[in-house]
Amino acid sequence: MMACNRLKNVLYDRSVRSSAGSGVVMPKTWSASDARTNFAELLNEAAAGQIQTIERRDGSEFVLISKHLFMTSRPSLAEHLANLDTGLNERESEDWLQAMRDAQGKD
Repeated sequence: MMACNRLKNVLYDRSVRSSAGSGVVMPKTWSASDARTNFAELLNEAAAGQIQTIERRDGSEFVLISKHLFMTSRPSLAEHLANLDTGLNERESEDWLQAMRDAQGKD
């Protein structure tokens, strides 16, 4: 359950940053039976950029987001690799990240 909460927080933080001013709201939580009954509404709200959380009676949770939000909230490969514990000092990490940007043709 903690992993699900972390994922919701990361997605919410990234969606707010990537769509500043677009009206992104806090995740909406559905019970599994309400999600099943209101499936079209659930999909419409996810398509509009709102994060949907579905909770089962056993306590397991699931997060539904639009493909657009998923694609825009994923870290780039360079960001992912930059966050790995590589043992590099700060200067070496910056040099490595710049080399990755240069290889991609980005500043």
